Amino acid sequence: MPGLSKKATDNGPGAAGASLLERFKQAGYADVAPPILQPADVFFNWSGEEIRRRSFVFTALNGEELCLRPDLTIPVCRLHLEEGGNGRKPARYCYLGPAFRYRPDGESDSSPREFEQAGIEHFGEEDREAAEAEVFGVALYALRAEGLGGATVRFGDLGLFSALVEGLDVPARWRAHLRRGFQRPRVFHDLLHGLGGDGRAPGDDAAAALLRSLAGVDMPAATRLVEEALRARDIPVSGLRGIGEIAERLVEQAADLDAAPLDRGVVRLIDAFISIKAAPRAALDRIAALQDAPARAMAPALEAFCRRLDLIEQRGCTLDDVQFATEFGRNMDYYTGFVFQIEKPALGPAGRIAGGGRYDTLLAALGAGGTVPAVGCAIDVNRLARARREGAS
Repeated sequence: MPGLSKKATDNGPGAAGASLLERFKQAGYADVAPPILQPADVFFNWSGEEIRRRSFVFTALNGEELCLRPDLTIPVCRLHLEEGGNGRKPARYCYLGPAFRYRPDGESDSSPREFEQAGIEHFGEEDREAAEAEVFGVALYALRAEGLGGATVRFGDLGLFSALVEGLDVPARWRAHLRRGFQRPRVFHDLLHGLGGDGRAPGDDAAAALLRSLAGVDMPAATRLVEEALRARDIPVSGLRGIGEIAERLVEQAADLDAAPLDRGVVRLIDAFISIKAAPRAALDRIAALQDAPARAMAPALEAFCRRLDLIEQRGCTLDDVQFATEFGRNMDYYTGFVFQIEKPALGPAGRIAGGGRYDTLLAALGAGGTVPAVGCAIDVNRLARARREGAS
């Protein structure tokens, strides 16, 4: 594989990864090595669409569906639960190892199918803003110490949108609908305006008839109807999403067909919220000033973000090159709050070197039995090595 079979040099991924791991251990993170083979359904259920469609999946002789780990966050979570039972014991882990992703446009030195990933995960810390500032600060310091200069940083916070929606005067079912939709950036705008009464009808008669047939039916019957409809139109079911999941989402759409549209003021408020992009403190001022925003519901989330920024600056990290966007950071389904990305924009997609954030519900979904505070960061070591080489040339 490009970049991994070559002898490590001072600017290669091997040297960079080993140095990163040593810096993480010095910062108090314990080195772990989770298995490469992982149960596929865990990634299909809790990773973003980008990860799901790029996973290498195969079926074992006993019928179990497995995958080569496409990243290491979920494997480290699973290891933590195996080590600590309910997973609530505070712990800091670091890792370095191969991850695997299909590259539809072909692999390259900075985007191979097999690549080195380094990172840190911080579990069980109830002071969420302190843990977030620590993880971001440790990652940024390590990257700069490894020679990454001229990088920019992007911040987001899914918790702000959750707080906004929680304070809206809309049915609880629609609040859940909006939260789930927000995790899918490509379709959220259409969903929002569909709920508001724009373009709510399906695109063709067959789709409309299918949705009408699903209104009020139970899930087994809905799954059968969807399977028959797909077969009739010669549409294969992707291995990344089962028919049951497709049916569940279509049943939700069917329930919305005859519902009263979302208030236009609510649609305008959400549109205004998701359009905000500015320096972090300026962006928070704009969010606080949104007309008709539920101030009481949003106040704790805004205060938490301000405190997080203060703690990041106290660690010596400047916010001068940070861009905050309310829409940023929704490419992984398990994120629940603060998210960040460290990148070299001049390198295009290969410049996305590190990213991380908060994912408080993931350990519970994997068997912890309750919410466990969790935040982490993953670094693409191959891309870091390329950025260092090009920065030195």
